[in-house]
Amino acid sequence: YKESLKGRISAFKFYPNPIIGNQLYFLSRITKVDKCKFKLLDVNGQSFANCIFEANENAQYILQIPTTIPNGMYIVEITGKNFIQSEKIEILR
Repeated sequence: YKESLKGRISAFKFYPNPIIGNQLYFLSRITKVDKCKFKLLDVNGQSFANCIFEANENAQYILQIPTTIPNGMYIVEITGKNFIQSEKIEILR
């Protein structure tokens, strides 16, 4: 957790990228429980999905991507108490 705050590692790892199905997996690398906000945005900043979840150490999470979300480039943003992480992902179905 402290290492992710210093920018040495990401708080979460996202995969697969590109997404060829309907699921995005993300693995928590934080070392203590943190309440986090998840957002899926297009490159223009339009929100397609968001939720609040409690992140636990080494936990894996699965986001079901609705089929109504078109193919393209997106930004996944997770905000915790002491960090913000943004990653570019691509949806290719």
